[in-house]
Amino acid sequence: YEFVQRYIKGDGTKVEQNLFAFPYKTEHPELKDRGKDNAMLVTQDKEKKTGRNYSLIYSDYDCCDILRSLADENGAACELYLHDKCVSEAVPRACELQYGYACGQGKAYKHEVYNKSCKNTTGDTTKPTTKAPDQEVTPEEPTPELPQTPEETTTTTTLPPGC
Repeated sequence: YEFVQRYIKGDGTKVEQNLFAFPYKTEHPELKDRGKDNAMLVTQDKEKKTGRNYSLIYSDYDCCDILRSLADENGAACELYLHDKCVSEAVPRACELQYGYACGQGKAYKHEVYNKSCKNTTGDTTKPTTKAPDQEVTPEEPTPELPQTPEETTTTTTLPPGC
């Protein structure tokens, strides 16, 4: 899927770029079939298959996602994202605990990069999908009785350091 990444550099310059995410499944350690994609490749050009790989560590399917950036710190770097509707609240306790277990505890492992001025005030959100950018996507409404999966959860563009 295609998404827009917006952030503010240290000098105040605003940056906006279109990016493409290609979800995929990583190999299960016990060679079992994974039911859903658990990783994604993010590129600046949808024709190129090179970019940054991220692996999903944890999601509460409501407010919080934890991703591992496979290119940083020998694959040990973690990124915790709060969905737009939750950024004004504290990090959910379950998410904070999972981050500590998977990524490390203490201030040395936590570098807050969010600033209130970065909050999406336009109401502009994207609907993630597991379809590659060239494939047609027919929107589907999730069944209300069932918990939503990350593919069905509406999220907004995530901002990098600086926002």
